[in-house]
Amino acid sequence: MVASPELAVSRLRALLVLLLALLVIGLVWRSCRPVPAKAVHSPVPPRPVLSDAAVTEPPPNPAPHQLQPMPPAEELTLEMAAGAALRAHWYPADPATAPVLVIDVGAAADLQRWRRPVQALLAQRPAHVLWLEDTQPRQPDDALRRSRAVARWTAALTWLDRRSPQTRWVLLGARDAGDAVWQVAERPRPLSLAVIAPESPPQTALPPEVADRFALVALPLSSEPTPTWLSQLRNVRLYALAADQSGALDPQFQTDLSGWLFVALGPR
Repeated sequence: MVASPELAVSRLRALLVLLLALLVIGLVWRSCRPVPAKAVHSPVPPRPVLSDAAVTEPPPNPAPHQLQPMPPAEELTLEMAAGAALRAHWYPADPATAPVLVIDVGAAADLQRWRRPVQALLAQRPAHVLWLEDTQPRQPDDALRRSRAVARWTAALTWLDRRSPQTRWVLLGARDAGDAVWQVAERPRPLSLAVIAPESPPQTALPPEVADRFALVALPLSSEPTPTWLSQLRNVRLYALAADQSGALDPQFQTDLSGWLFVALGPR
């Protein structure tokens, strides 16, 4: 049976309408579908690497903290060379893994003059404190002063090797103790140096493992230039004190010293 021409035209028209409807539906669907945004590949900046300068500079304006009383001290008698005895004070901290600050401000020194900057430091940073107190008169001879200071440092660090073998040490020496601290710094452990007003240079050239460590060296203001041996230390940080004061009694020096020690006690 052959379809009439009118029926064929009608079927063709229906097919065209269907195709047109499908085309419109397809266009509408494409316009409504969310198009994923193209990924933009922007360069990723490298992670900053802290240099020695970034981690050893003290805070420019340390936040004020209320001074905390020193914790109860454990009174020690440390044995030095030739059977001599050294008085020391051990102030424990919490946690037990806190770093250790070893302080020696010289023979026959007044420890109370240094107590305030240490209290300011402990208000910001937990740390054990091993404070050496040499009550013997200060020797007039340079060699004798240095020899006794080395004996004090050696006795203190020998005791610490047994008491706190896994903690970081920061050695703070002033006057004759500052002259001698270099001689006990050759230890394979995390350790920093802070030296206040050294009176004389090391007797021998500092080995690289000592010269490259953190060092704070505070010098009185004077017309004399900085000693060459100090300026040549790679990581040295110089701080000038008032020429007519010991520095320990000056409020600004106390704040700055606490800031230096805060950084020295931190990770390297």
